[in-house]
Amino acid sequence: MLSLLLLSGCSSKFFTRSEKPEKEAQPEFIVEHMNVVSDNDSLGKKSIFIKYPYSGFKPWLKEGKLWIMPHSLSVKLYHDGIVGDVVNIRDTLRVKSYEETLSSDLFGSQLAEFFGTPFSGYALDVELINDATQKFNRQSYYNVGIRYIPLNTFALSDPIITSVIMINEVDGSINILPANSKSVDPWQEINFLVVVYYPKEELPVQINLHYFVLDTSSGTVVTGQDILQMEENDWAPGIIKFHLPETASNGNYQLLVFAKDERGNTTGHVNKSFFVNSIIPRTPKELDEAASQMKYVASKGLIKSIHQAKTSEEKANIFLGFWKNKYKMREYYQRVKYANEQFSYSRTPGWETDMGWVYILY
Repeated sequence: MLSLLLLSGCSSKFFTRSEKPEKEAQPEFIVEHMNVVSDNDSLGKKSIFIKYPYSGFKPWLKEGKLWIMPHSLSVKLYHDGIVGDVVNIRDTLRVKSYEETLSSDLFGSQLAEFFGTPFSGYALDVELINDATQKFNRQSYYNVGIRYIPLNTFALSDPIITSVIMINEVDGSINILPANSKSVDPWQEINFLVVVYYPKEELPVQINLHYFVLDTSSGTVVTGQDILQMEENDWAPGIIKFHLPETASNGNYQLLVFAKDERGNTTGHVNKSFFVNSIIPRTPKELDEAASQMKYVASKGLIKSIHQAKTSEEKANIFLGFWKNKYKMREYYQRVKYANEQFSYSRTPGWETDMGWVYILY
């Protein structure tokens, strides 16, 4: 059985309405899933979290003073080619200004839960449709595994990487807006959520949550711990926050988590793979190059101040002071990267050509 919870929201992007590209973009969304405790005697329980930013998802329609976006979402769970649960949801997002429609800061989110026999042969298919244009984007996930976590036990859920974690102070429920584990931004704080379960009759208890972040090519890069005081509830959210060091490179990483109670009992461990893939500069050389590429949107004085800064920290502070909106920064340098790939000739990088200039700005 698949049950769902739908939330909506929205906010701003790099291009204003007059500057936005005219080409149609497919709506992008992120799907993450985690095994959680099950109240069924034999079936495991899986939670699915879906986040869909609306940048490029057009056209938005005008309704009085509001901009609206009607859309549909289809979620299918199947195995061995046989479709099991199917959920179809229609919703309309409403925002007050057109600028809010060009955002990745606020977004729709959906939570789906289903039960299944513990094994790894499931597949998940998610389709997002713009009801105004009927354009759609589909993502499929194969070999999705279900792990059985019984009630009244000391255990951990799977870790899930998040962009936002919202905990209801009244009932303790959690709404999770997932981040993309296939493209983690090393400039930003990285957040993971792992839920700790514990037998209720043995409460209260203190849980030490230990974690290790491993670069699969070079070893451990970050370690840390969090202490959870479990008083009445038999579960608690463990929120793991860390920054990768400035020397961290793009590539595959592993988060390894285990918990130990004050009695010395341990849960074993759970892990999560994620991939760091940043086009945003980090080293002094990269920052100088990125500063030069800002000439279409920044003053000569600001660019010169980055070049003349003596330390990488000073360079980064000036650079990030200009790019207060990290989404706009990412959008801009994605366009610079594409221009270099498509319009470079002889010794002239693509971003400096007329075609590159037009592509980056318009």
